[in-house]
Amino acid sequence: MIELHVGNRQSRIIGELPDVVHWQLSERMKYLKKNYHQMPAYNSGEIGKPSWDGYIRLYRRDDPFLTGLLSFVRNVLDEAEIEYGIVDFRERVMGSFDELEFTPPEKYVTRDYQEFAMHRSIDFTRGILQIATGGGKTFLVTSIIGNLNVKPFIFYVLTKDLMYQAHDTLSECLNQPIGLIGDGQCDIQGINVVTVQSAVRCLHRNDTSFDSKSYRYDKEDIWDESAVFQDTDARRLLTMIEDAQGIYFDEVHHAAAVTCQEVLGASPKAYWRYGGSATPERDDGEDMVIQGLFGQRVVNIPASYLIRRGFLVPCHVFCTHMEGDAGGNKSYAAIYKHCVVENEYFAKNIAETVDFLVKRGKICLVLVQQIKHGKILKKLMPDAEFLTGKDSGKKRKKVIEAARRREVKILIATTLADEGLDIKPIDAVFMVGGGSSVTRVPQRVGRCLRTSDGKDVGMFFYFRFPVKYLLEQARKVQRVLCAEEEFKMHSSRSFSELRQEIADVLNTHQKGIFE
Repeated sequence: MIELHVGNRQSRIIGELPDVVHWQLSERMKYLKKNYHQMPAYNSGEIGKPSWDGYIRLYRRDDPFLTGLLSFVRNVLDEAEIEYGIVDFRERVMGSFDELEFTPPEKYVTRDYQEFAMHRSIDFTRGILQIATGGGKTFLVTSIIGNLNVKPFIFYVLTKDLMYQAHDTLSECLNQPIGLIGDGQCDIQGINVVTVQSAVRCLHRNDTSFDSKSYRYDKEDIWDESAVFQDTDARRLLTMIEDAQGIYFDEVHHAAAVTCQEVLGASPKAYWRYGGSATPERDDGEDMVIQGLFGQRVVNIPASYLIRRGFLVPCHVFCTHMEGDAGGNKSYAAIYKHCVVENEYFAKNIAETVDFLVKRGKICLVLVQQIKHGKILKKLMPDAEFLTGKDSGKKRKKVIEAARRREVKILIATTLADEGLDIKPIDAVFMVGGGSSVTRVPQRVGRCLRTSDGKDVGMFFYFRFPVKYLLEQARKVQRVLCAEEEFKMHSSRSFSELRQEIADVLNTHQKGIFE
């Protein structure tokens, strides 16, 4: 009989299978690599006969496969009516950190779905937690850690800002000191918040050819060099990573990156494996890799559910249809520059619309893809604060704290604001630099949906340019937003029409009417 040998990271099929079943497994566990036709491996074969067909296959005969894909294997074997047994080699450790206790903050009211999600996550032992921005994801993960009582436990993050935010929450709710590894610090405890950069640098500590420039996430992401671990205590950090009994990976949609896979693979003893994100889905097919690393989605708390329950404010989405053409440009970069970055009409009206909202007491976040674009908008909005990945952690923290106190009315930011930026008073988000990754859209919307004193509605703005590349991006954004039942969609053909739509929405909510 066939046996499935299950490990924490990888599993293996033991026994002989028919060739057709191996083929079915390979077909079931594959995805088409995005832009495969542009890659050297695809183009290296004879004309009309590429050496690689563009598919990434996560199953190969006689090789181990990622444990999170076990459900695919079982489905194929069941369909083929092949009998099999499961031999689980994993060691379930729980309660090795008995002195650890979880206590909610004094004024925090635990939401019923958080309690349910915590128990469900522990029951499944691993999985993906999809929770909309504002749903209390970090608090939920903290409660999971507090109830598992295992050490070492690693809470992985991608940026310094997320590292400090997670550390604050864990420290507030858990009664033991929380380790902090990143941004030049290496304080190792039973529970640790660790930047991925610190971990991967530690894993390559003896590799003289290691180059951090080879380790990026998605093309829009900024590598935070100052968050890279300094090698003063690499041995202790490596031991902690290797001995980890549990792992949580924040913003798990990045976990398909080679960097993240290396880090996750360095903890062979980790029985408890979780990843969390508002948007674990990807538009490049690599969702399957993420499932392989963590397992299936076990929790799904969408924004609409939170809006209906009053945990998020009502959301209005505004799409403005732009006029114009590509100016004779052919490439994406040239079209983007012409239509978005250097479009004076666009910039002027963005500034006027932001001012329209600020005069009505609203706080606005303007998201750009390029620093150059942010500088152009900053000139038109001199009172705005402009944050980029190049700013020091001290400056970012100062500006963010000022915005939380409503002292900053306009914040312009690059992609660093896409994930984990927790400024509850933000009323409106302008996505003026779209970028190609629509997986970020729900997170961007989430910046304006958190509840705050005096806040009764969140507003999200995106723009539809009738040109190659940008039009398709706008369509993808629309599909993502329309998937949320509680998002109220608006469409306008000009900025004057847009501002009238905004005024109507604000007047409606000020009267306490919401249809």
